[in-house]
Amino acid sequence: MITIEAQKLAEQFLNSKGYVESKPNDAPRSIPNVLVIVPCHTGELKDKFVLSLLNMILFLKEKAINYELRIISGSSQITSVRNFAGNRVCFEKGENGLLFSHLLMIDSDSSGFEQIVEYLEVAAPIIALPYSYKNRLNWARIRRAIEAGVPDDQLQEYLCDPVLEPHGSSVALNALCPVKNIGTGTMLIKSEVFRALAQKHPGWRYTIPTQNYFGTPNRDYQFNFFQFDVDPVTNKYRSEDYFFVSHAREAGYETYLCPLRTEHIGSFNFVCNLQAIGQM
Repeated sequence: MITIEAQKLAEQFLNSKGYVESKPNDAPRSIPNVLVIVPCHTGELKDKFVLSLLNMILFLKEKAINYELRIISGSSQITSVRNFAGNRVCFEKGENGLLFSHLLMIDSDSSGFEQIVEYLEVAAPIIALPYSYKNRLNWARIRRAIEAGVPDDQLQEYLCDPVLEPHGSSVALNALCPVKNIGTGTMLIKSEVFRALAQKHPGWRYTIPTQNYFGTPNRDYQFNFFQFDVDPVTNKYRSEDYFFVSHAREAGYETYLCPLRTEHIGSFNFVCNLQAIGQM
């Protein structure tokens, strides 16, 4: 597991470029205090991810925004990492001694996410970026793009389908837009959401297994904010991200899509460009 060491390396890089380290404890409490969590089972970070991460940290430092970066490797249970993160912002203070205002989860196989931190002052309780499925190409849309004369080097913008479900038949492409479900590839969540869910669902509380806590816990419990289950309405299997978004909405916290262009990195860079997709 890479924790504060990753943050120090990033800060050393930025300081070498002339950006002096800020002092979080000197900042007023109204300034956001963000826990940035990167689940990374294999411990490998993609080059485009690293560049996006450095650009994001640069923005946070320029705005003197408090943050704590943790890159968590060695856990194949994504729910363990997400639950650790949600419970940390809910019940603990950061390394700077301040309560967390937000949790920002970023998957290590993504890029294009750096602009999400520009929405820290927005009232929306949950903001997520769209990402493409890695195993799903939309051949009908690709054919339409070719027939429309899209250049070869631009076809990747039309290849993929996003991991999201709109409330209706479409989503806004130029503004934040509430959605029914969306993946947690990059998700910015206010800490108050977790406190509300913990109060609403006391049955989610469980004893912390040592292997599911990444560090030394200062309590003996966590809440199961991110679960796999069967949707009681559709009777379909439901992933931990859709589970969280659904229960947050029931607690009064809507999730908003931020329609930025992203890439889901694998054997191919699976682009998610909603503006391009909307044209086809």
